[in-house]
Amino acid sequence: MNFKLNIAVLLFCLSILIGTANATGSCFTGSYPAGATAAWPLTFTSPGGTTGTGFQIYVTLPVNVLTGNYLIANTATGAAPGPQWVEPANGLALYMNLGSNTIGTTGNTGYCLYSFPSASTQWGNGLGAAPQITTPQYAHDNGNTVFPSFYDNFYGTTLASSWHYGVGTVFVNNGLTTTTTAPWWDITSTYQVTAPFVLDTYMVQTGSGGAYGGLSTTGFAMDYDGALEASGDPVFYLLYLTSVGTASYGTHYLLSLISDSITTTATVNYNLYSHSINMASPTGNVILPNGNSGANTNLYQWVRARVYPPEGVMPTVTYGAVQANGGPTISISPSSATYGSSVTITASCTPGTDTCGVDSPLGTHLATGTGTATYTIACSTKANCKAVGSYTYYANDITSSFASAGSVLTITAAPTIPTCTYGTQSV
Repeated sequence: MNFKLNIAVLLFCLSILIGTANATGSCFTGSYPAGATAAWPLTFTSPGGTTGTGFQIYVTLPVNVLTGNYLIANTATGAAPGPQWVEPANGLALYMNLGSNTIGTTGNTGYCLYSFPSASTQWGNGLGAAPQITTPQYAHDNGNTVFPSFYDNFYGTTLASSWHYGVGTVFVNNGLTTTTTAPWWDITSTYQVTAPFVLDTYMVQTGSGGAYGGLSTTGFAMDYDGALEASGDPVFYLLYLTSVGTASYGTHYLLSLISDSITTTATVNYNLYSHSINMASPTGNVILPNGNSGANTNLYQWVRARVYPPEGVMPTVTYGAVQANGGPTISISPSSATYGSSVTITASCTPGTDTCGVDSPLGTHLATGTGTATYTIACSTKANCKAVGSYTYYANDITSSFASAGSVLTITAAPTIPTCTYGTQSV
């Protein structure tokens, strides 16, 4: 066979690993998610051409989004442009389905990665994750919305009716486990791919024994054992993947097939040391191949199809410097008052659609309003004013559950009025 490394696929693999901190733009002057306290501006650029509808962009992350308090949002709307799914391969990263939004060659700004003060607030609000990396597992898996054309996480204990298999043994328990003592056999999905396409599966071999497992279509296959090797078979065109090094039993790997209609490439964990083969356009059903009469097992955690990027080049993502949102603010005028004066306390919250409160103590709303709230203390008489002392007030963004630092009002007694003594004037 004539192996070569396809340049488009090289760029596909390389570009998803690149991110430079030179994006610009403000994350807090337009619309943004309520309660966000910090953000990184993002710029998406698609060197291969404008992306189409439903494209899934790969975004590496500077923070651990598995705390559930991060979300990518559009500064024009303040909402997530599409569902986001954190994956376990290649460090911290997520795929975001852009829906009707597109990415051009000159760079799209207007996106930010937002941080929120409370953990778990964004699960289900656009943020999800692969089933095995959250506690409990499967709690936040929205892969079917990010990869709507084809996604199966093998949830539950029953294999979906869209899969068919022959002589081997299949066990489903929040993952698909296969064992075999027979020659080559496969599990075939009714879902069919036509190039260009990208297929991925996340899997692990649980022990030695020589059985292969992997990912294929009816026109092509990639599989591996503990040494990341493959062997010929009449049904599939298999690739040797020894150049990526030795794999370990018990370790999960992301296996991918990337086809541009002429060349099909197999990669492991987006590894650049992948192999390509020239072949006719593969069109056929998704297959999870197994075989070689080994005693070990293969565990498939999930399998998915992704949109092929323009010209095989994955769009790049660049980050700007982190920006802080000042959050709600409190002002007291005057901050020191005597009997006979009036005090105005104003709370301001952003965005202006949030419900804002003047609190004292924190959690007790003395006044509320949309965007701002005002509370007045009339000290025209001692009876109407507060007692002499110091009092702390807070601006509380009730919508986002985020409060300002306290600000102190000091009440002092009224000035002493001098007493006049009248006597007899001498002449």
